[in-house]
Amino acid sequence: MQADADGRVPCGDFGNVLGTTRELFVVGRIVAEKPGFDVTTATPRHDLSQTELPAWDVQLRFSDGDGVQRATFDAKSDDEGWVSLRSNLSDSGLAAGHYQVEVWASKFWLASFRARLLPADYQAPIVVSDIDLTYLDTDFQTAGAALALLDDSAAERATLPAMPLVYQGLRSGAQGTSDRPLTYLSGSPLFFRRVLQGRMDLDRIQNDGIALKPLQLLLTHELLEGLETGDLLRALGGDTDALLGSLDDQLGFKLTALLAQQLNLPVTTRVVLLGDDSEMDAVTYALFHRTLVGELTTPQLLETLDELSVDGFWRDAIERLLPQVQARRKTLGSPVDGIFINRTDVPNPEQPASAWVVDGLSRHHRGAWPLALELEQAGWVSASCVAAVHAQLLDQGVTQPELDAAERAAVEQGFLEAK
Repeated sequence: MQADADGRVPCGDFGNVLGTTRELFVVGRIVAEKPGFDVTTATPRHDLSQTELPAWDVQLRFSDGDGVQRATFDAKSDDEGWVSLRSNLSDSGLAAGHYQVEVWASKFWLASFRARLLPADYQAPIVVSDIDLTYLDTDFQTAGAALALLDDSAAERATLPAMPLVYQGLRSGAQGTSDRPLTYLSGSPLFFRRVLQGRMDLDRIQNDGIALKPLQLLLTHELLEGLETGDLLRALGGDTDALLGSLDDQLGFKLTALLAQQLNLPVTTRVVLLGDDSEMDAVTYALFHRTLVGELTTPQLLETLDELSVDGFWRDAIERLLPQVQARRKTLGSPVDGIFINRTDVPNPEQPASAWVVDGLSRHHRGAWPLALELEQAGWVSASCVAAVHAQLLDQGVTQPELDAAERAAVEQGFLEAK
């Protein structure tokens, strides 16, 4: 493939996706990179300044675990290099399972990613987790610290002690034999995706998608116009100028994303939610559950969003999405089976997580311990996962008295049984 004047060649930037045997939504971009570019060294600053390639005809080729090609889909990048494809899979012959998807332009390979298709009657839980201060030990409390993150590669991002083992355990389940879908939802900008994916690869965490705030996409009005009602990006469509005031709104974005995800999953799918108390995760998860279980009417939810100063752009998106989700779920109620909130050193002083506890669902913890115990108690991870977390925490310098104190705190708060 011919290089441009700067010696760069086309390549693709795509993330893993989770869909069903009926429908799958893929979004990525075609960009220019130096030949031999090592994605493991990418930084958000690099990805923020990528040169997107418009009007590229590409083909997505789906192969099964044996490397046999099972389906192909054609797409084209828009004027900003973005590729968005919502595929009707009903006639594709693709069964439920994992697929390797390769992106090709004519005879040239551009990228690959994983796609997981759930059966239409899927009834087990999936895990949806926040990233910063839930999985990664991230300092974003000052402008300088936040800017420093732009230059960190995957290897330079630090995880909270033993948390990778927790996610591996959640995927494996209580018997150690499950293959539970695991997705991430973060308010970080989309240009952090390759770094976050790289960190998860280093931690041996296989994910089925990382949903980030699509800042570039929000400012690409033509792409938003071209998407169908029901998926997240289309739900975010509107006046481009109005988007600028909504970019810092975590509650509005995450609630929109959770509702949109419901439209892309089998209706019987259950959800386990992980987050932390530094921003608005506890608020988001509680409102999501209470609305879908019927404790809050739509007008009451919108009134609450107004009281919490949710930006009008996200409020409108939620108001559009909610009736669609409610119509799909009908008498099924809330899909939430558990809410796990990490207590940090920088809790939200205006909306403390303790004010948003959902009886029977919420559990508060500090780090991977006693989270692992709470998850085992609820039947989400195995005893061997708990033992591995315990051993690694001790190896990483956490003392047994500190672990004991965390256990006692969880028992005192009613989140963990004394036994």
